Amino acid sequence: MALSLKKKTNAPRKSRKGDLPRSSQEWTDYTNRLHDDAIAVQKKHQIIWTLSLAYYKGYQNLTFNTSNGRIEIPGSAQRPLMINRIASFIDARLAKLTKNRPVPRCIPNTNDNADVQAARYADHVLMHLWRKTELESEYESMIVQGLIYGNSFMRVLWNPFAGDYVKKEMVSDAGVLETDAEGIREEKIWMGEIDTKALSPFNILVASESIPEVKDQPWIMERSFHSVVDVEKFYPHLKG
Repeated sequence: MALSLKKKTNAPRKSRKGDLPRSSQEWTDYTNRLHDDAIAVQKKHQIIWTLSLAYYKGYQNLTFNTSNGRIEIPGSAQRPLMINRIASFIDARLAKLTKNRPVPRCIPNTNDNADVQAARYADHVLMHLWRKTELESEYESMIVQGLIYGNSFMRVLWNPFAGDYVKKEMVSDAGVLETDAEGIREEKIWMGEIDTKALSPFNILVASESIPEVKDQPWIMERSFHSVVDVEKFYPHLKG
């Protein structure tokens, strides 16, 4: 059977917004669904990560509780004496990998004096950020987690709730200063700062495990854990 070249095939019409949600509630449901699906896929790896961390910490006498599906330390059994060779191997590997520590450098684009001076100033800025964000300790933490779990991540972003802050008097919608028992109410306006954090694979959820490059993932979620006090600080309008 042959296809006629004169026959016109209509391509499927595409919506300008695609299949993305529109309302805030739809976005919440959509995000929760992606989160739950990614957790379900990741579960098969979590048991291996948990055992790897437990063995690194020296907990080799573990049992699997079939009633709740959890890995537990026997409460009645006496902890056997053992030599933790896994931890010593990880520490030795870490020392070898950090023997030649990376130094942030900025290379000038040309031999022009302005470019050379700009690269020199950029080196000082990078070294300042390296020390201020404590990247040295986060760098070692990332390596240790990578050796234990098989992979790890470094998250670098702008944290609007970090760094220095300035105080500003709070004014109501009517243009009147707000007061309380202590006087005029003030709010803190954070200046923001670069935030660097080493993350384990428990913290990262990806769209597809078959895509090896992070930059090619359609979406990535970071799971973070905060206390109720921190959440109320970030979102005061949701307090109570």
